[in-house]
Amino acid sequence: MKSIVIFPDYADNVFFKNELPYINSFFDEVYIISYHYNNSAHFNSNDHVFEIKIKYGNVFSLGFIKWFFGSDVRQEIRDHISFSFMGLKRLARVIKYGVFLKEAKKIIKNRNIPLTSSTVIYSFWLTEGAYATAYLGDHFGLKTISRAHGFDLYEERNARNYIPFRRAIATKMSDIYFISKDGKDYFEKKYSKYGIKSRLKISHLGTVDRGVLAYHDNGNKIIFASCSSVISIKRIDLIIRELSKLSFPFIWYHIGDGYLMKEIKIMAESYLPHGSYFLMGKIDNNKIVDFYKEHYVDYFINMSDHEGVPVSIMEAMSAGIPVIARDVGGTREIVNSSTGYLIKEKEDDEVVEKFLEIDFWDRDRYERMKAKARKKWATEYNADTNYNNFFKEISGK
Repeated sequence: MKSIVIFPDYADNVFFKNELPYINSFFDEVYIISYHYNNSAHFNSNDHVFEIKIKYGNVFSLGFIKWFFGSDVRQEIRDHISFSFMGLKRLARVIKYGVFLKEAKKIIKNRNIPLTSSTVIYSFWLTEGAYATAYLGDHFGLKTISRAHGFDLYEERNARNYIPFRRAIATKMSDIYFISKDGKDYFEKKYSKYGIKSRLKISHLGTVDRGVLAYHDNGNKIIFASCSSVISIKRIDLIIRELSKLSFPFIWYHIGDGYLMKEIKIMAESYLPHGSYFLMGKIDNNKIVDFYKEHYVDYFINMSDHEGVPVSIMEAMSAGIPVIARDVGGTREIVNSSTGYLIKEKEDDEVVEKFLEIDFWDRDRYERMKAKARKKWATEYNADTNYNNFFKEISGK
């Protein structure tokens, strides 16, 4: 009987939820060790879900003290921790990883979760779950897998430019799967000295096929959509600035919410014509593509400072919507001159309008772009293909 132990971070994370049906088709027993989750409706009868709680009182336990003075922590302190204010902050993150590991081991022991030769341990993110995965796999001699995305991979995107236990994870993990070539190249360059190249692989995320958006003539008005949290890294302010320079009528819909929503509303009121934008707030993930269809979206737009390969772009392209995006992270792996427009760092401010003048108003050219966007998604970012291949490989079936 094949079983899998999973550290998903939060079990109701939409990206992990997309994988769960495929996990259940390849594994007989699924053990999920998650932070607090709000909805259990998507779990199956063979899914055993346990909530992990960070209890810092555990730092006084014998098990934690033994771990703290072990080889992993000693190496981490030598490599990254200094006797400074910054060093103490980094040490606090190390301690969190240790507490997480302590709690994970307790759940595995108390719940009699089998760690046998037929068990795979899998972390959805390359953070504390990945460290626990690598540690347990090394201790029990099991196959261990982790995905790597964006914030959990690129150290400079994190506070203090630091993510703990990169060396331990790199050397102990059986395989690390990156969602983009850019991410794999980044990690390989930083940690190639550990001889890990053969264990670094690429496995794209994917979205479900919800059908193609048929062309609809919106007259002389272009319909834009964007979808992301309203936080600083997503740069909704740049979307507003780009749209404010357009000389023709448009409508822009933004899906998502976040702590900058008040500021973005004020900025949109100042920069954009009345009635030209709608800040929609959060919409259920399963209904986003339907929203694009109902509102006849012509282009999806993404101006983030950092990305892996954005799932929001995959969703738009699955519906045959061309994409305008900044050339950051792995975005160039999905957006190109055939599927939309990739904005280079030093291009002038009018690039979006120049692109639209050429491509959108040439209807035949625009229709070809729609078809190529859909084809790019179908060949590289289809969830059915990607997740079946991924779990078939890690399960050995």
